Amino acid sequence: MVRVRLADVENRADTAEFLKSQLRLRHPESAFTPDVEPVAPKESRAARMARERKAAEAMRAMAIEQAEEQRLNIVTTNNNILTLLLLANT
Repeated sequence: MVRVRLADVENRADTAEFLKSQLRLRHPESAFTPDVEPVAPKESRAARMARERKAAEAMRAMAIEQAEEQRLNIVTTNNNILTLLLLANT
């Protein structure tokens, strides 16, 4: 076990390199590569609310677009029916 007293630390960079070298000597398989993924910063409440607001706007826009598409399909179908009726009466 390596013990480092705070009084012995003059330069943090040198101390860190010393500790890394000790780790490499004692545990060569680790090679000082942590397997921990970096933690993503926590999303703020304002950012979360803005993201949710954008998602809700996108959903409303998609619903409006779908309703408009259905309306156009109905209008097209009605026009086709009227055309067939006109052709049948002539």
